[in-house]
Amino acid sequence: MKLTLFILLVFSFNLIQTIGAFAGTMLAMPFAILLLGPEQARLILTAVGILSCIYPVLSCRSFIDWKEVRKIGIYMAAGILAAQFLLKYLYGTAILTVYGLLVIGVALRNFRQTNPRQLPSWLDNLILLMAGLVHGAFLSGGSFLLIYAIEHFAKKDVQRSTLSVLWLILNGGMVVLFTAQGLYCRENLHYVWIGVIPAILGIFLGDCLQKKLDETLFRKFSNCLLFLSGSVLVIKCFL
Repeated sequence: MKLTLFILLVFSFNLIQTIGAFAGTMLAMPFAILLLGPEQARLILTAVGILSCIYPVLSCRSFIDWKEVRKIGIYMAAGILAAQFLLKYLYGTAILTVYGLLVIGVALRNFRQTNPRQLPSWLDNLILLMAGLVHGAFLSGGSFLLIYAIEHFAKKDVQRSTLSVLWLILNGGMVVLFTAQGLYCRENLHYVWIGVIPAILGIFLGDCLQKKLDETLFRKFSNCLLFLSGSVLVIKCFL
């Protein structure tokens, strides 16, 4: 039963991640923690999730906005570094609750406005810095990143490919770090290998589904993921 649930979970989060290049791992994490435990869930989902980052990068490589990759990477790296010195002194549950409510608010704003007003550049930069800050402390900075992406990437292929490059770099670096620390024991690697086939199937179906979404539907789908991720963050704080 445990193995069946794990396979369904891997299939589902790779499907979601392939469509929107966001939220698959975040939405899967609470269920994976219940199934595997927090440490094992983090290790296994990070490794298996790399597959859903690689495919959009390869299939939409001509749409990658390398200028945005560099900009986002610099600000998020600064935020991740700052997190090591700042957020460890703060109360994590309160921060995540405020963060989740803010994300929900932005999603609702986007639902109400067909063409949301462009944010000022200083606020864009602050959002990217906060994405790195929260990700460095809680591994949950993707919601801030999607707020930025929805504002700046008009085409779905640009959003999917550019965000996938960033997740590939970030998650790939984490896998290298986990491997260097010797955290991928035989049991963890066993789950990773089991997850490969359902991940590939999820990626295949996700790619078929995203091709049916025009730019308007894709934007609505992205906002739905944003709302769900904010809700998950808030709910996790009270569990």
